[in-house]
Amino acid sequence: MNFLNRIFLTKELDRWQSDGIVDKETAIKIANLYDIDPDAHSDKMSFVLKLVAYLFFALAFFTLVGANWEEIPRLGRLALVLFVLGLVNFGGIYYLAKEKENLSTAMFFLGNFCFGAAIALIAQIYNISDEPSGGILLWSIGAFAVSFASKKGVLVAQSLIFATAWFFMIAYQSDFGFGFIIFIVLGAYTLYKDDSKWLAFVLFIDIFIYIISFCGYISGFRAIFDYGFLFGLPMVAIVSLSYALLLISISPLLDKFRVGLGAFTKEFGKNFGVFVLLFCLFLFEERNLFEVGDEELWFVKSFFKSNFGFVFILFSVAYFALFFKEKNKSGLLLGALLVSLPFVFSYGPGYANIFFSLANIITAAFLIKRGELKLGLCMIFLVAAARYFQLIGDYIGATALFMVFAFIVLVVARKGRKK
Repeated sequence: MNFLNRIFLTKELDRWQSDGIVDKETAIKIANLYDIDPDAHSDKMSFVLKLVAYLFFALAFFTLVGANWEEIPRLGRLALVLFVLGLVNFGGIYYLAKEKENLSTAMFFLGNFCFGAAIALIAQIYNISDEPSGGILLWSIGAFAVSFASKKGVLVAQSLIFATAWFFMIAYQSDFGFGFIIFIVLGAYTLYKDDSKWLAFVLFIDIFIYIISFCGYISGFRAIFDYGFLFGLPMVAIVSLSYALLLISISPLLDKFRVGLGAFTKEFGKNFGVFVLLFCLFLFEERNLFEVGDEELWFVKSFFKSNFGFVFILFSVAYFALFFKEKNKSGLLLGALLVSLPFVFSYGPGYANIFFSLANIITAAFLIKRGELKLGLCMIFLVAAARYFQLIGDYIGATALFMVFAFIVLVVARKGRKK
């Protein structure tokens, strides 16, 4: 069952208990069957409502102070900033001591934002004109220190987002934030200690960002973009899809480590892979996206000589081994299809266009066979719409392509019925 369906079932279980349709014991049995925490939904709703209330309190206060900010003496402004920052964070400590975890988390969450605002205001009060990235880094470190000490996954996820903003700001200045890996490692350690879907989500994205950025940085960029900036996009696309397959392949291992983590990892990997496939479907619709080299299999040679190729090989060996161990035929087939992609790119964006159309249809067929009807049909209709508008006037080409789509879907459907 996917993430959205779990949320829906959790709400329904609460309603069924309120209406007397099922008792608490039956609701718990149903929840355990689908790896759902029956108390998690109410706890999350309570946390969100309290957080929104505190945010409104903060907005009201800052609106009132902001109207008279310039009239307040410099020392008074500094004292006011430090007072608010201390009040919010000590409030979090107080509620934590009282074992009111939702209130404590909400206060610390707000406190992390207040810390960033305090840095900006102090810089404005004393006319400190440093690089903005320095202030963002200080904000990330301070927020991470509080979040890591609290051992709350949602707070560490929030701090990771601040650190990601710093990482992008450094990259915009043509530099590389090597220290970002420290935030990722600390986030992974927190996930090891605390079960947080939000932290897992942010962590998976940050790991991907770091891998792609690091590959580009150690290649000096010039090796990757010899054919212009757009030449790097196929390499990123291949590694992105291999990352999605890797996450899906390791999900059974993570399920043994913690119940629910493997299912979330598989769901994230699936959705991430679908997003990349659909993005590439429209991205490589432009046939002149990059210049095709004269040498035979020029892209294959360039790709496997690059750091992107090295990462792709590592990922491929890992997910092929895990899919083979789990006897996952669908994973093995999708992995084999991905291995052929560098060869397809050697013949230019036009062939890549056809590849991503077929890859989307094959993936959609597998999703439908596994019960993901809405997502699978959505992918099929998006591919059909994109190809229809692209092939307007080419009736033979459009007819042939749609016939191939129909054949693929029927083959997968027939195999699914036999099973």
